[in-house]
Amino acid sequence: MWHHIANPIPLSDVPFPGPIAMFEDDHDLADALVVGSLLIVLLRHADRVRIACLAQLVNAIAPIRTQDGGAAWRQATYYPVRDVFQHGLGEALRVLPVGSPDRVSEGGAVDAVDLAAVHDPTTGDLSVFVVDRIGGPVPLTISLHGFGALHLVEHVQLTGDLAATNTADDPDRVTPVSGAGAHITDETLSVSVPGHSWTMLRLGRAG
Repeated sequence: MWHHIANPIPLSDVPFPGPIAMFEDDHDLADALVVGSLLIVLLRHADRVRIACLAQLVNAIAPIRTQDGGAAWRQATYYPVRDVFQHGLGEALRVLPVGSPDRVSEGGAVDAVDLAAVHDPTTGDLSVFVVDRIGGPVPLTISLHGFGALHLVEHVQLTGDLAATNTADDPDRVTPVSGAGAHITDETLSVSVPGHSWTMLRLGRAG
């Protein structure tokens, strides 16, 4: 999944002391969607997965890149990780999507979207995480029956060119933006998620 941008350097060619840039990868939007899908799978199986760790945090296959003595910036993969780590707290819900699968070039069929939801029983907040795997927008209707009156707190989306990356010179090329059009009516959340996107919707207890 990752894209290596630095080849191993023979240690005999490196003056010491000093840092060595090795295996520092560019993570594009496509990588971010894969990470988001993985996080959704972990949430879906939270009854069996007791702990999951992010092995590297900075530089080597990591969501944050740095330059020695210089800039630091977030990679595209940073944002799904941040969203789930901050707002995927509480009880993972069993979500039962209903829809027609899409054919893919390899000849199989996959659901156009994958999603997970987490409910915080102490606050009543509900977080929904969605990955759109296809190239076009997908309308969603999500039943909120049983959660009481909720209102939309936050709606963010990460989308764009699948090959786009963040760099030291352009650290915000791939960054979440506020979504539009989500609304709650009669205990139903309606939203259209853009193609090839990561979406987070946070709902809070009304009143």
